[in-house]
Amino acid sequence: MIHSQTTNKKRQRAKNALEESEERFRKVIEYDVDAIIVVDQHSIVRFINPAARELFDLQGDALLGKHFNVPVMEGESTELEIPRRDGSTSVVEIRTVEIEWENEPAYLESLRDITEHKRIEEAFQESQQKLEDSYQREHARLQLSNTLREIARIVSSTLDPQQVLTLIFEQLEKVVTYHRATVSLLEDEMLTLMAGRDKLGDAIKPFTYPARKYPLNTEALISKQPVLVPDVSKDERWHPSPTMQAIRSIILAPLLVQDHPIGLLAVSRTDDIPYTSEDARTVFAFANQVAISMHNAQLYARMQERNQRLSLLHAISQAVNSTLDLHTLLTATCRELVLNFHSDHSAVLLFDDTFTHGEVTAEYPSGHAQGIRIPLAGYAAAREIIIHARPLAIYDAQHDPLTGQIQDILKTLGVQSVLLVPLISKDRIIGLFSLDVTSAKRKFERSEIEMAQTIASQLSVAIENSRWLERERERMEEELSTAWRIQTSLLPVSVPEIPGLDVAGFSRPARRVGGDFYNYFPFDQTRLGVAVGDVSGKGIQAALMMALSVGLLTTKARQDVSPAELLATLNRDLHPHTQRNWMNTALNYITFTPLENLTNTWDICIANAGLVAPLVRRSHGKVEWLEIGGLPLGITENAQYEEHHIILAPGDMMLLSSDGVVEANNAQEQFYGDERLAACVADPPCCHAQLILKHVLNDVRAFTGNAEAADDMTMVVIVIQERR
Repeated sequence: MIHSQTTNKKRQRAKNALEESEERFRKVIEYDVDAIIVVDQHSIVRFINPAARELFDLQGDALLGKHFNVPVMEGESTELEIPRRDGSTSVVEIRTVEIEWENEPAYLESLRDITEHKRIEEAFQESQQKLEDSYQREHARLQLSNTLREIARIVSSTLDPQQVLTLIFEQLEKVVTYHRATVSLLEDEMLTLMAGRDKLGDAIKPFTYPARKYPLNTEALISKQPVLVPDVSKDERWHPSPTMQAIRSIILAPLLVQDHPIGLLAVSRTDDIPYTSEDARTVFAFANQVAISMHNAQLYARMQERNQRLSLLHAISQAVNSTLDLHTLLTATCRELVLNFHSDHSAVLLFDDTFTHGEVTAEYPSGHAQGIRIPLAGYAAAREIIIHARPLAIYDAQHDPLTGQIQDILKTLGVQSVLLVPLISKDRIIGLFSLDVTSAKRKFERSEIEMAQTIASQLSVAIENSRWLERERERMEEELSTAWRIQTSLLPVSVPEIPGLDVAGFSRPARRVGGDFYNYFPFDQTRLGVAVGDVSGKGIQAALMMALSVGLLTTKARQDVSPAELLATLNRDLHPHTQRNWMNTALNYITFTPLENLTNTWDICIANAGLVAPLVRRSHGKVEWLEIGGLPLGITENAQYEEHHIILAPGDMMLLSSDGVVEANNAQEQFYGDERLAACVADPPCCHAQLILKHVLNDVRAFTGNAEAADDMTMVVIVIQERR
C-alpha cells in the first residue's frame, strides 16, 4: 500500500512537471519575436502565436483548426510568398522542427519575415551588376582609346601603306572580331583592293572593280557613314563575290579625308554572331585612321622631295599623343606648326555648337590673342570655312574682305598672310587653325595646304578624344558625387540626446566614397547603442558593401538585441554575400545602459568583430585598450562573439575608431600607431566629446602632413557626464 502511494505521488509529480514544462514552452513560443505555428501530422493548425497572426494579417485565432498548406520539410528552410490584405506580398523563411504537442507528434513551423532582407539583397545584386556593366563599358572604351592611340602612332611612324595596313589589321583584332578584313582605295570611281587579311586561309589578291558594282559599297561611299549588315542572307543589297560566299555579317566603313571618300574598310565574319552598331562605330573609327594613313601615303608618293615637311607629321603626332589636356595639346601643336611651316605665329579657333562664336583656345608664340571671342556672323573667312569645309589661303590678310572682322587683331599681331585650315570631326566643323606670316606677304603652296589638311585630321581626332575624356571625367565625377551623397545619407544626421552621454562622431573616406561607417541607436531615451564599422577595401565596391552592412545593421539593431547576438545575426546575413565578393565587415557594437543602483554610472556592453579595440580613458587619466577579439563579419558562417562589460562613471570617456586612424601614415610611410593615439587621448584639452574628437583629428593630421590618405578614417567619442 505504501509503495503504491509513493508510486502515485511520483507519477503525479512527473505529470505536474510535464504540464509545467509544456506551459513554459507555450509561453516561450507565445511571445517569440518570430512567427510560430504548430501543426499536427495531418497539417491541421493547433497553435499560432501573436507574431504569426500579424505576419498572416489574421484576426484572432482564425487559423486554428484550419489546414496549413505549406509543405513540411524538417531540418531545411524554405521560402514562401504570403499575400496580405493590403495587396502587398511578404516573403518569409520557414523552418520545421518535429515536436510533441499534447502528447501527440506534431511540427513546429518557425516563420521569419525576410522581405526587407530580400529587397536589400536584390538591390545589392542589381548594384553589383550595374557596377560590372559600367566596368565592362569603361574597359571597352579604354581598350578602344588605347588602340586608336596606337594606330595614330603607327600612322605617324611610317608612310609605307602596306606596313601601315598590316599593323592596322593587327590592332583591329584587339577590339573587333573578324574573319576577313580588306582595304580598298577609290580613284576615278574604281575601287582597288590594296590589302587584307583572311583567317580562313584564302589568299587576298589585289584587284580593281567598279565602285558601283556592289550596292553596299555605293551606299557607304555616298552616305559617308558605315553600313552594317547583321545577316547578309536577309539583306537584298548583298551581292557576294566568289571569295565572299561564306560571309554571314559585314561592316563597310568609308575612308574619309576631309569628308571626301577615298576608299572602303570592309570587316566581315562567317560565324552566327552578328555585328552590332557598336562594332560599326569602332570600325568607322579605324577607317578614319586608315584613311589618314592612305592619304598620307598618297601625299608622300607625290612629295618625296619634301621630306622636311613630312617630318612634321611625326612632330605633331608626338605633340598630340603626349597629353590629353586640351590647352597643352593645342599649344604644343601650334609650336610644331610654326617651326615646321616656317610661319611666325599659329593659333587655334574653336567654335561653339551653334556657330555663334569662336574662341582662340591656343596660340604660339603668345600674342595675347588667347581667350579672345570672335562673333562668327561677321567673320567672313570663318563662315567660308564652315560652309565649304576647305582650307582658305589669304595673301593680303590685313586688307582682304574675308578677314574684316579680325583685321584689328591681325594688325596688332602684324600678320601679313594667313592659311586657315578647318578642323573636322565626324563630318562637323569644330574650328580651325591658322598659320600666320608676319615677315612678308606669302603665297602658300599646294603641298603645304595638303600637309596642313593631314595635320588637321589628326588634330581633330585628338581634340575629340580630349573632349570625350573630359566628358567622361565629368560623368565619373557626377557618379562619384551621387554615390558620396547616398553614402553620406547613411551616416547619422544628428547626435542622440541621452542624458549623461556626450557623443561626437566623424567619418572620412580615403577616396570619394569608401567602406567606413558609424551609427547611433537610442533605446527608451535612456539607453544607447553605438556601432563603428569598416568594410574591407576602398572605393565603389566597399561603398556598396557598406550600404548593405548599414541596412542590415539598422534593421537588426532596432530589435534591441545584445551586442554578441547582433554580431552573430549580422554575420549569418552577410556571409552569403561575402562568399561571392571576398569582402568582409569589421564592426564594434556597444550598448550604454544606466545603472539604477549607482547614480551617474553606466554599464557598457561590448562585442567586437575584428575592429580596432575600444580605447577608454578614466577620469583620473588612466588609458586602457579593451582587447576584445572576434572575426570580421562574413568570413565564416557560424562565428560566435563574446561580450565584455565595464562600468564607466562621469569623466570617463571611450574612443571607437577604424584602423584608418592608427594606420594613417606620413610621408616617411610611418604609422600613426596605437601608442600615439593612446598618448593623445590621455591628455585631451577638455571633457567635451566634440573637442576631444577635434583634438585627435588635429594630432593625426599634424602627423600625416600632406601625405595622401591610404584608408578611410572613422571615430566616435563618448564622454560620461553627470545626468541632469
